[in-house]
Amino acid sequence: MENSKAKLSESVINALSTMIISASGWRKVFSIEGDEGRSEQICNADAIIAGCAALALTMTLKPTKTVLLGTDTRPTGRPLAQCAASMFHTLGIPIRFVGVSAAPEFMAESRQDDYDFFFYISASHNPIGHNGFKFGRNGGVFTKKEVQPVVDCFTKLAEDIDQLEFVQKSIKGPMPEIEGKDLAVSHYRDFVLLTIAGSKQLIPSLISNLRSCPSMGVAVDFNGSARTISIDRAIFDELGILHSSINDQPGEIAHAIVPEGKNLEYCRNLLEKKHAEDSSFILGYTPDNDGDRGNLVYIDDDGKSRILAAQTVFALVVLCQLATSSTGPLAVAANGPTSMRIEDIASRFNAVCFRSEVGEANAVALAEELRSQGYVVPILGEGSNGGSIVHPSKVRDPLDSILSLLKFLSDKSAVSSWLGKDTCTIGELVRSLPVYTTTDAFSPLAGMKVRTNDFGSFKTHFEALWQKRFNDLSKLGISSYEEYQLEGTSCNKVSGPEGRSGNCRGGMKFMLNDMEGNCIGFVWFRPSGTEPLLRLLVDVKGSNQQLHDKLLAFERELLEETDNSLLKA
Repeated sequence: MENSKAKLSESVINALSTMIISASGWRKVFSIEGDEGRSEQICNADAIIAGCAALALTMTLKPTKTVLLGTDTRPTGRPLAQCAASMFHTLGIPIRFVGVSAAPEFMAESRQDDYDFFFYISASHNPIGHNGFKFGRNGGVFTKKEVQPVVDCFTKLAEDIDQLEFVQKSIKGPMPEIEGKDLAVSHYRDFVLLTIAGSKQLIPSLISNLRSCPSMGVAVDFNGSARTISIDRAIFDELGILHSSINDQPGEIAHAIVPEGKNLEYCRNLLEKKHAEDSSFILGYTPDNDGDRGNLVYIDDDGKSRILAAQTVFALVVLCQLATSSTGPLAVAANGPTSMRIEDIASRFNAVCFRSEVGEANAVALAEELRSQGYVVPILGEGSNGGSIVHPSKVRDPLDSILSLLKFLSDKSAVSSWLGKDTCTIGELVRSLPVYTTTDAFSPLAGMKVRTNDFGSFKTHFEALWQKRFNDLSKLGISSYEEYQLEGTSCNKVSGPEGRSGNCRGGMKFMLNDMEGNCIGFVWFRPSGTEPLLRLLVDVKGSNQQLHDKLLAFERELLEETDNSLLKA
């Protein structure tokens, strides 16, 4: 008996060793077939992990109402939902399982008063064999501070053999029945229209304006995501927007999930084909599996479809939202590695851009802080991944991005406020954006593996090396810099250990000035919260690929030297 208990504990600990836990989500490979595995079978230890997560949430949050439960379309979602639902049932906690639900739809439903919190099973843009958990309430995920007690409880449970045995016995129940999906879809439809219109009173005029505009069309590569059974096609019909889609059955995952680079080619080709048949088709999007993230393609003035970089997508939505916001003082909340083009756009509308650490929850919390200070924050998000969050939503939503663009194009006064004329094409709008050269988040040079886990020491060593080598940048026309540390909702102009706390995994940013003292860009890095590597990014003003590449090479050289020096110490 003791031997079997020890084996159970060892198997769970081993399974947990590959799990990444952060406020934005807990993730690991759950498929028994690995990264790209399409089997829905999970091992016993992973089933226990799902049960432990449900138990930890219950012990920490002590629900008195109902828990909202849902999944994206990954095959392992069903067994993980079954384990979590069985655990809640054993504990006497009522659940509402809405089945497959796009994250924005699911979180819109969680805004209803019926729920204590939600338990969402998804790994977002990670490969199909991965899966994970997101927890939150009232439309958004928990902050790091809110989720930490759950993490602490979960960790203790995973080390308690008696509790593991209890969980193992408690997760054997049947698959829960789907309940309330139609209601969730209805609530989401209302919420999207409220978000884009700005108020309930303006929804009728939004619908009328879009329906009375010249025909507009959207191409969608759903890639088998949870958006296949959400509101997308129905709301396009309601607004008079033409649409065409591929890979539009749930689970019909035809290519890699992350909506970047070559994975957008399917949508680009569809859009170009549909535009040749009907010139109304001007935009397209591909969501990730849970449907909260989706980057865009568009028709340029030559009739060719082109992919929009993630930073450009965010910049466009910021522009559209600020141009159609009539109240102030206006502000934008963005993460540290968002391009400085956002400051340029914001200044045109007398708005201010504030920065948070990477993480959707951090941007949402920063926006709330700014609103408490009297700012109107119509748009926030993470430009580094194209994640646009339109108030009052607390989650990224490609539908909001598409509708923000179409609303802007149909609003003559908004177009005029930016371009000085009543109408424009998508191509003209894209070319009107401030020009910056920014590292693509999915470039192989945007990540670097390091061998240290002591990021406090790593950053202190890097600062010393940066100061020692900074004069090397004078030949690039850079004369001075300012260092910033990013943690949570804070972006502080400070250097040294006193500017860091906890595990020191926040972002580090160096704003670069030219010989006249003008800021011309920045260098940024941070330890990833979801992968064992550093994320890197360089952003420089203008079309200057050579300067960008030299700065990125300089940053990589210093990071590698820092890592090597720590290993020798």
